[in-house]
Amino acid sequence: MDYFAKHQVGDSCLSEVLSTVENSLRSFYAKLDLKDGTTRLHCSTLGADELLAFCTAFLEGNITVGAYNDAFQKLAASTFDSSYAVTSNSGSSANLLAISALVQTGRLRPGDRVIVPALAWSTTVFPIVQYGLVPIYVDIDPNSFNIDLSACEEAIHEHHPRALMAIHTYGNPINMDKLLGICNSANILLIEDTCESMGAKWKGKSVGSFGIAGTYSSYFSHHICTLEGGLTITNDSELLQSMLSIRSHGWTRGTGIDISSIPDLCRYDPTFLFVNCGYNLRLSDPQAAIGIVQLNKLAAFVSSRQNTANHYIDRILSSPVLSEHVCFPQVHSHAESSWFGFPLFFPKLNKRKVDTLRVRLKETGIETRPFLAGDFSSQPVNKAFTHIRHNLNNIKLFHESSFALPCHQDVSLEEVDKICDQLINQLSN
Repeated sequence: MDYFAKHQVGDSCLSEVLSTVENSLRSFYAKLDLKDGTTRLHCSTLGADELLAFCTAFLEGNITVGAYNDAFQKLAASTFDSSYAVTSNSGSSANLLAISALVQTGRLRPGDRVIVPALAWSTTVFPIVQYGLVPIYVDIDPNSFNIDLSACEEAIHEHHPRALMAIHTYGNPINMDKLLGICNSANILLIEDTCESMGAKWKGKSVGSFGIAGTYSSYFSHHICTLEGGLTITNDSELLQSMLSIRSHGWTRGTGIDISSIPDLCRYDPTFLFVNCGYNLRLSDPQAAIGIVQLNKLAAFVSSRQNTANHYIDRILSSPVLSEHVCFPQVHSHAESSWFGFPLFFPKLNKRKVDTLRVRLKETGIETRPFLAGDFSSQPVNKAFTHIRHNLNNIKLFHESSFALPCHQDVSLEEVDKICDQLINQLSN
């Protein structure tokens, strides 16, 4: 920033530099070929447009949270059917912001119980326990691969939680009509971890926008990429102001927090006034500039993933071998999945056979990965905090007999055929 203040780079000079950069970038990407015969789990969504946006913000001297973050937040709020969005440096931080703000505004209190899916990611759970809340692990639904809503009702009746943190597993929306009915009837808060489900919808409305807060990730392997990054959305103005503060050290600078009632206010520099326990979770402006470009491409990315998933489904349903051995998540008729990957469950195969199948696929250039973190309630870290495991019957089988296949914007239908042919070949032996 000092460099630009001293040298006063003019608009014409900046335009000339950016024009040169753009020409070089487009020439480079036109010649770039990353295909090596491997069908990868993830493939970069970044290209010349994104790098040019990054360079523009960088050369303008917009480095920390500023105009590009503001624009990205407004675009995200509009895109995801919400009043407000707050950027952060990861989806994990987006979850942390949501939980931290809910606790620091008094909506949740230490000791409160929070329902979470047993099929989860680590940083769905960790912000909960870091704020003294108690996770209640609930089983998976074998049809949707989402949290079992009937089991949620049982857990609510037995354990009296204050909140439910839902995961729309691998982009597949939960039945939101039923989930909202459960939460409203029990008067519990709904938080939506939508980090792996950006672009998914229920009855045309973005998942993540139904609860008091929803979170997204823009990490490399997710639907859009800002290098690292996250978003938390809400319709609650108090929660918004709290998250803006917590994201930046806990101070009031850059927020709309009313400080007029603070005792002895004149003793403090208003630019260094701290009212929350905070962190530095900020997204840089060059990353936010990338996010603006990426978010405008999200619909095309999701459409491509849906086409790929539909081809997987067609191949599975048309093959007697695959139909016998493979289960995939059922998408509700009111839902649009954004397919973070294509998860498979093999109810007739034990862990050893599933592991062997993954090895065989890898040998033919097909990447796979575990389904989320599997049964997170069984991870060793659970010994470090209080938690409740509620009648977990299905998750053990999923943990041992499932994995995910590539399903992203660059997977071709020919690659899907190759994968399905390999599955048929291995399962037939």
